[in-house]
Amino acid sequence: MATNAPYISQQLISPREACSLLGMGLTTLYKFFKEGKLTPIKLGRRCTRVRLSEILALVETFSEMRGAA
Repeated sequence: MATNAPYISQQLISPREACSLLGMGLTTLYKFFKEGKLTPIKLGRRCTRVRLSEILALVETFSEMRGAA
């Protein structure tokens, strides 16, 4: 998996794909953008993407929080 690490860190996904991975709605995702928990990447006026590496890091954070509870 280490050979794919640079590719994964560069991969961009749509907000809907991010919501699917995180198990949340678009409203919550955009709230995360506003709060600075995730960084939106604007490719155009109506084209926003998110780094897959940020999504995976957030999932890891959620997992750690659950394990500590």
